[in-house]
Amino acid sequence: MWILSVGATYNSSANNWYNAAIFDWSIKFNAELRDWKVYASWTKYNKNEGFKYYKVIKSQKVLSPIYPDNWYIKYSSDINYLSYVDEKVKSGINYYRVCAITKEKNRYCSNVVKIVNEKELRVWGDRDSHGCYSSAGYTWCGVKNKCIRTWEEKCEVSQISESKKMKLDKLVSKFVKKIEDKYGTNEKRVRILKIVVQKLNKLAVKRPKIKYIIDYINTKLKEKVFEFESDIESVENIFNEY
Repeated sequence: MWILSVGATYNSSANNWYNAAIFDWSIKFNAELRDWKVYASWTKYNKNEGFKYYKVIKSQKVLSPIYPDNWYIKYSSDINYLSYVDEKVKSGINYYRVCAITKEKNRYCSNVVKIVNEKELRVWGDRDSHGCYSSAGYTWCGVKNKCIRTWEEKCEVSQISESKKMKLDKLVSKFVKKIEDKYGTNEKRVRILKIVVQKLNKLAVKRPKIKYIIDYINTKLKEKVFEFESDIESVENIFNEY
């Protein structure tokens, strides 16, 4: 699954009884596909014109859908209503945006977000030697002995048992604790963890059979790096205020 924000250009419709739609950067629209649902949110309409309602629009055919040229999936007359969950996401490409409609018949429309729902997407093409449709994004997983989609699950992860994950988690926690005790600042801790990640990546190249273990460890280490860097940023922000 992937998400792409795109701009919009459009013309007014002669029979929709509205003024030409206006692309408004102040209405920032976000959408994300999680658990095969689209979670959408947007910033509040802030014009001086009389607010009438929000219209959340979706289309699979029009790259820049607008109301009422393209139908809406949700509307609200509450100006503070700023989020919506679409539980009926069709397979394939979906284009989302929100438009704020005013009493003066103006349409202030947000950016468009492109969502690709690949849960049930089937692009029929030539099967590979394992019977997987390569054109649909399938990959053969020898460990699981089946075709999988790389964005849903990874073959390497399946090789790590829960007991092994627990051992690796303890190993990482013990190492991070050692780094925390030895180095007093998050900046130094981040520097050391990044060096370790680089060394592990080099080891993965030399020993590809354990790459899945190294990838798992590096994921945990990168989470700590992000945590430490966030702490650094929060401190720097305080100093930058003055």
